[in-house]
Amino acid sequence: MSRASIEYFFDNPDAQIPGEWPARTDTVSAEFLAALLEGEKVTDLDPRFAQPTKSAASIVRHLNYRYGWRIQSSKFAYCTDDGRLAFAKKYCLLPGVIKSAYVCDAEEWIDGVRTAGKIRLASARRVEAQANIINAWYERGAQGATT
Repeated sequence: MSRASIEYFFDNPDAQIPGEWPARTDTVSAEFLAALLEGEKVTDLDPRFAQPTKSAASIVRHLNYRYGWRIQSSKFAYCTDDGRLAFAKKYCLLPGVIKSAYVCDAEEWIDGVRTAGKIRLASARRVEAQANIINAWYERGAQGATT
């Protein structure tokens, strides 16, 4: 925490203290937090954060328990593609938390997250080629398998 941010909290005792910055900026959790810090309301349905092994709710729990971010949630109803009524959650940070986070160098941290995302995206072709090789290997193995 910088000297300016310490002074901010001394001058504003009612200010909401943000959580800690995740050390790794190349994760889904970091992308999620960066979106919230930029004022987005992220939902369970957001495809950017819909991972096979992680849900938005698990990211929120992780950011809360591991890093101390108090992320707000609220339910909403929506119509599914096949016409059913379903419910999901949307997540956000309170404006006071966002303001305090920016006092504590959120802009610099978000820039790091965006840079890590660009680096990851630049290597996407290599990863896609690796996935194709692995899938071809699996398919060859499946063709040779006996039941």
